[in-house]
Amino acid sequence: MLLSCFFVPFEQPLPTYTFTLENFSFPNSKSTNREIVEIIKDTICSNLDVMQFIHDNIPLPDAEAALHIIESVRISSLCLTLSKSVKETVWNVYSNSPPAFTLKQYFDWTNLMRTFFYISEDYGFGTAHQDAQFICMGCKSFDNPTDLCPFPKLPGWFSPSVPDDVDNSNTTLDNCTMSSHGRGAFNGSPSHGNRGFTRGHTHGQTKRGRGKMN
Repeated sequence: MLLSCFFVPFEQPLPTYTFTLENFSFPNSKSTNREIVEIIKDTICSNLDVMQFIHDNIPLPDAEAALHIIESVRISSLCLTLSKSVKETVWNVYSNSPPAFTLKQYFDWTNLMRTFFYISEDYGFGTAHQDAQFICMGCKSFDNPTDLCPFPKLPGWFSPSVPDDVDNSNTTLDNCTMSSHGRGAFNGSPSHGNRGFTRGHTHGQTKRGRGKMN
């Protein structure tokens, strides 16, 4: 018996996860998400470092790709239980990357986004978390803790299901400990995987000039 084998070129797409925003006092709602998206877009558009990065890394014929990146910004909120009485909402930020970006340029771009302060006049300022991000033991993502893994909620998932009201009282922003359901603990560490890495305070400023802090 003869077997024919064909190999198809595959180019790994760049991640869409950019960072996780924290420290805002916004309530967790869809209207909040829309407002935060606009804050992020305004911050990026008004920052000189972004314009310089685009000038240095995006060829002139693809200059409009920067506008596409900004318009592609979207967020997803996560409500984390830090203790029995304390909860915190954080917001994962996603955006598309220019098609010509290399992986190194993607990391440089997302690292730049994490240096900004995102300001709301009414709800304080948000920052990207700079330390170890989530490390999900289920889907291996970096944009959700293990207790919020989406895999167990898939129809037909072959494992114990996770109830919607699961107690994740020991789940921290860095996901350094598992939940208090007897699944043990592990040490989180910074990582730069394919589905995200770090998390994320002023209106459109960076630590250099308009939006960065000394």
